[in-house]
Amino acid sequence: MLPPTATIKSCLEDGQSLNITLQQKVETNSVGAPKMTKWQEEAFMVGEASEVRLEGEMVREAMEKKAERERAKKEKEEERRRKMIHGGAR
Repeated sequence: MLPPTATIKSCLEDGQSLNITLQQKVETNSVGAPKMTKWQEEAFMVGEASEVRLEGEMVREAMEKKAERERAKKEKEEERRRKMIHGGAR
């Protein structure tokens, strides 16, 4: 795979061919925006607008991870309570 900074003419000579594989599926994040591949980030994430988008994605990811940790903690607590209730009812 060529890096985003490469030009086709610098990698091929006359008569050579180039195979291009198009992306078949676009994964999206929690707000429906496309998840970018590393290559796409290198190629297109430049400038202030990109910085704002990346910051927003980082904040959303951190919030999602925190919410998942809180859900897991709550599930453990609920399981512990169920065990205490059912264990104590014998």
